[in-house]
Amino acid sequence: MELNEVIEQYKAKALEEIVNGPSRKTMEKFEMEKCLKPNRPYFQKLDPNDENYVKIFRISRLAAAKTILGLEGTAALHYKGGFELGRQLVKQGKVKELNDITNAFVELRIGIPVLIKEIEEEKIIDVYECITGSGVPNIGRPICSFEGGILAGIFTELEGTLYVALETHCWGKGYSFCRFRIYPL
Repeated sequence: MELNEVIEQYKAKALEEIVNGPSRKTMEKFEMEKCLKPNRPYFQKLDPNDENYVKIFRISRLAAAKTILGLEGTAALHYKGGFELGRQLVKQGKVKELNDITNAFVELRIGIPVLIKEIEEEKIIDVYECITGSGVPNIGRPICSFEGGILAGIFTELEGTLYVALETHCWGKGYSFCRFRIYPL
């Protein structure tokens, strides 16, 4: 299936969940093993080893950093790392404008970002098959600070003013997509 078809299917599902709410209930007890299995059919089709790639990322993202820093410190660390990656994508010429973001994310297998709405300087972006969250059980909180940091870093570098990203919907909250509100400070 082509990327545009995949995006249209994800957009329809996201709209359904926005209207009806998430269908997955919060898990009673956090279990790391359940957080390591991704749900990324598009990336799995591109690379049958995608699951291993995601597991390695998530083990360092969700397990090692949590042990050292706690959940809040982990989110801040990964947001900052993502922010710097986003800035570097612009500096290296991989992202020159808004339309380049999807290609950069897909190439790096971070996820499939789609601009949902733009109101003046604020952007609403959904990320499908997100490397941090896609397939994670509903743990009752957003977890994709890395991807939010990347988006904020990209817009900061493109626009020359500080942008921040706030995750409003996430696999970690029972949705099947991650939504970010990106706006200047």
